[in-house]
Amino acid sequence: NSNLVRRGECSVGCELTDKMRDECLTPTPCGPSCEAEWPNCVNFFKEKGRDDGCKICAGMLDDENSNLVRRGNCVVGCEVTDKMNLECDDDCGSVAERPAVPTRCDSNNKGCCQCGTGDITTYVFWPAGTDGLPGKHQRCIHTYIPSGGSDLPVLVIVSGYNQGLFGSNSEAVKKAEHYGYALFGIGSTEGPGWGLEFPNDGIVNPENPTPCSPSDSREHGYIEGMFNLIDSMSVLEASKVFLQGFSANSMFAAYMGVCFANRVRGIWQGGSGLAKAGYTPVTPGYQAQCTRADFENYGDQCCKTHFCTECAWWPVYPRTCEHKIIDCVMSYTNDRIGCGGDWYMYEAMVAEGNDARLLSFSPSDGIDGGHKGPQNQYDWIVGCLGIVESCAKECEDSFISCKEGGESYTTCFNNMKIGNLADCAAPCAPTLEMLKMSEDPVVTLSQGNFGTQVGLDSPGGNPAPKPECSTPFGKFSEVGYTKCTGVATPLGPIEECTTSSQPPSVSPSSDPSSKCTEKNSDKFFWKIRKKDNKALKKSCKWLKNYSKKKLICARNVDYGANYGPAQAVCRVTCASCSTCYENENSKFFFKTKNKVDVYKTCKYLAGLSKKKIERFCRKTEEKGGYGSPKGACPTTCKVGVCGIS
Repeated sequence: NSNLVRRGECSVGCELTDKMRDECLTPTPCGPSCEAEWPNCVNFFKEKGRDDGCKICAGMLDDENSNLVRRGNCVVGCEVTDKMNLECDDDCGSVAERPAVPTRCDSNNKGCCQCGTGDITTYVFWPAGTDGLPGKHQRCIHTYIPSGGSDLPVLVIVSGYNQGLFGSNSEAVKKAEHYGYALFGIGSTEGPGWGLEFPNDGIVNPENPTPCSPSDSREHGYIEGMFNLIDSMSVLEASKVFLQGFSANSMFAAYMGVCFANRVRGIWQGGSGLAKAGYTPVTPGYQAQCTRADFENYGDQCCKTHFCTECAWWPVYPRTCEHKIIDCVMSYTNDRIGCGGDWYMYEAMVAEGNDARLLSFSPSDGIDGGHKGPQNQYDWIVGCLGIVESCAKECEDSFISCKEGGESYTTCFNNMKIGNLADCAAPCAPTLEMLKMSEDPVVTLSQGNFGTQVGLDSPGGNPAPKPECSTPFGKFSEVGYTKCTGVATPLGPIEECTTSSQPPSVSPSSDPSSKCTEKNSDKFFWKIRKKDNKALKKSCKWLKNYSKKKLICARNVDYGANYGPAQAVCRVTCASCSTCYENENSKFFFKTKNKVDVYKTCKYLAGLSKKKIERFCRKTEEKGGYGSPKGACPTTCKVGVCGIS
């Protein structure tokens, strides 16, 4: 039933031909001598007044008789490296400085990013490069941090149709200032149109429910860089990061929240939820019905001619394993894109033990509904997610009395804001009953929580009531949807939770080794092959059967090619499941000296004086995949129960 067999009329089980195998060869990165000759080639064409020198030189790599190949001793067909790309202008033109980590925006590095002004500070970088070099795509992070605050929660707004910059007088900033949380804006410089990359060509299924590796999306390094920036700011509370988006942006927020669930507290999804193969509502880009590549090639006809038989959901299935998150999902009942998908996501979140909160709004007098967010959107976001503490019952009563006395929601809120509402200690987050004075949706709280309120009505173990969508939703055959020829296929068991390629948790409380699993197909970074400088990877299955696996687990501790070492990936085989696991050879980020990142081992740390160990263990910075001292060496740093005899 695979697309390949059906489209290519292949005999099931046929053997790959040599021509087919040629397609599977991974391009070899160009070697050091070729890298050294590359600038000469590019500059030659620049001096000739050509602005496409990089493109010409890249073409020369395929010609064994070209000057570049002969003088640089280049392997014919080798792949341009990140170091070589530094000589090339990207879509943002010539940029004097291209930092690989978030760096404050200025005239030398701004590229396509617009530097924020006033209270808005912008950071720019080119993430996802190799060996600490900048990658190919510039990204921006715009920030607003209220002055004088500490331990501030963070709300990240996703804006994939632009670079995510918000104005100093925008509603988003005004609400952040009032409630006392930091505001981050992320987006894309790829425009016009949608520019962020969803993972794995849109293929999400029971065998791969969470395509969350760096190789699945170029945005992985962007998202990770943003979280690292948050971690580095002492005024922010890194354990209280919330994500918000609407429509496609909320789908991207869901991808971020699930794939980085260990760094996210909650998500607000407006006008969307979860797309399912063979079910309506169907998204405008036919995600879950077609792969991204097929939609780009065939448009809306992909659903009839190239229905994706490998797809089950989009953007990800919310399997967050031990890292449970909040998901507030909202839609109007007359939203043809969002209504129904919100219910799918709620049910999937609940199935995975997450705290799902479904808000089904209906059009009412003066409110048209449709594909848009609710009235007083940021109050709903702050209130539902619990970005700040919910208002007390006495304040709730005062607010309701104000509204029932004939005042508008806005008037009552402003009275509370300036301290003219009895028993309200601003700035607290509106409770559910207070927000119902603005609009009164059908609310389903899977765990009886709303904001920081607990003990509210919940459905127990029962499904949420289905939204009364103006357009029926369900299986294509059940609702009479004819734009797609595919059908929903029965789903097999969903892939079990596995350990990630990240270092063990930095806050261990108990030994989770009984829950620790690994997949045979998981890959780890093995070594760099000397003859061609190629990064080699091996699978956990290979390691399991290797006679010297203990040596590999103990000594091969480097990160490379966006893959972790064996001890971080194949934790069952390496017996590294315990949150207190420590390998004396494990490395942590030490410092940057003369623009070179320096790493040290746990053995080095353990040999220091007690005072120095305590000082180093307070550091939180991470780089190049390597964690902080307490992340890599929890026993030496005595994190939680670790190091206690």
